[in-house]
Amino acid sequence: MRIIFLLFFISIKGFAQDYIPIDTLDNDQRLITKQQFENRYNGFLNKIEKKYSGRTKRDLLELYDGLKKDFVEEITTGQFVYNTPLNNKINAIYQEIYTKNQKVPKDLNVLLSKNQSLNAYCIPSGTMVVNMGSIYYLENEDQLAAVLCHEIGHYLLSHFLKQTEKNIKESSTKRAKSKINSIRKSRYNRSKKAYEMLKQKLYTKGKENRKYELQADSIGYELYKKTKYDKIEMLNALNLLLKYDTITPEGLEIGIYKKVFNLPKQSFQDKWIEQEDYSKYEYSLYEEKFSKDSLKSHPDVVERIEHLKLFFSDIDSISISNPPSQVFKELQEIIKKEQVPNLYFQKKYGFSIYWALYRMQKGYMENYHKKWLGKNFQKIYEARKAYKANRYLDTVNPREQSKSYQQFLNFMWNLKLEEIKVIADYYSLDNE
Repeated sequence: MRIIFLLFFISIKGFAQDYIPIDTLDNDQRLITKQQFENRYNGFLNKIEKKYSGRTKRDLLELYDGLKKDFVEEITTGQFVYNTPLNNKINAIYQEIYTKNQKVPKDLNVLLSKNQSLNAYCIPSGTMVVNMGSIYYLENEDQLAAVLCHEIGHYLLSHFLKQTEKNIKESSTKRAKSKINSIRKSRYNRSKKAYEMLKQKLYTKGKENRKYELQADSIGYELYKKTKYDKIEMLNALNLLLKYDTITPEGLEIGIYKKVFNLPKQSFQDKWIEQEDYSKYEYSLYEEKFSKDSLKSHPDVVERIEHLKLFFSDIDSISISNPPSQVFKELQEIIKKEQVPNLYFQKKYGFSIYWALYRMQKGYMENYHKKWLGKNFQKIYEARKAYKANRYLDTVNPREQSKSYQQFLNFMWNLKLEEIKVIADYYSLDNE
């Protein structure tokens, strides 16, 4: 298997500019995953029906049935990937965890999401989702194992169900009903909105939820320390969450716009990058925002680190992380190539353009990312023509966006429809 994997990686590395993104049109695997998920979930709903009664049972069943439908939709629309070296690594880590811990079920269904943020989560019915971004932003597989152990801790302690039950009892308030009804009426991203609402309530309501996090860390570490992985890396993984909550990565420089958009049939125009002066505001940069979407669900990381150091004397300090294995570096390289097409697939065309420009600015696979520029600009052109660009391209928000990202948005909105078409055609035809 090691030889096969290395040959696979050497192949895609040798033809980097012709890299073909992971195929998500595996309909047979989707059908299998859908059936497995529904079977598990129906069993979970049967337990809910037997355990609860009255309004609590009705509301829980309604909520979880809605989440089931939305999750099935994510499977159907290809939000997960299968049978890749990435899946193999995650499954191997999970196997190491459950073989060393009798309390961990060996039949959790572990799925790999195309989402690029650093996150993993467990659904109460027995499905774990790991985002591609977890592999990309973590530093080694030991840290990835630590994240999985933490989420398994939440699952074993039934935190999601306990907090959902409590939320149902609190949902009779006018404000709560209004928010739930708003989500139900949403035409787009209902699954994401519903999950984010539950996640926010699960992790951001003070003492009780801090208790849940500390409990999941404690159980997670008990699982983790029985495995082959380096104990200190659990603290290092937590510290990395804190790091991504505070760092400010580089953004796009003006030069990349002038380089990429000065075309034979359309010269670069300075008016495209004109913008209002927002220097009086403070910002968190786009890549920080992009990579920490889920990190807000893990508050008080410093407290969690101190808790582990206090109660587990065998991990008394954070140290320099172990270097990643060659296999782990190869997986991160795959994900690096997947970032722009993944955003395109998720219809985040503006983010996808921004990310492509950032990679080109670094001189990374420029021809490859030019092709994706063409694809994304074509979608933006179609959206602008149909007066639907707001669905795929943010408007400027100085209080929440970096200067770099504001500059990018100003550039995109300053372009006229016919100018967008010229860019789309040039980069589409140039990369056939």
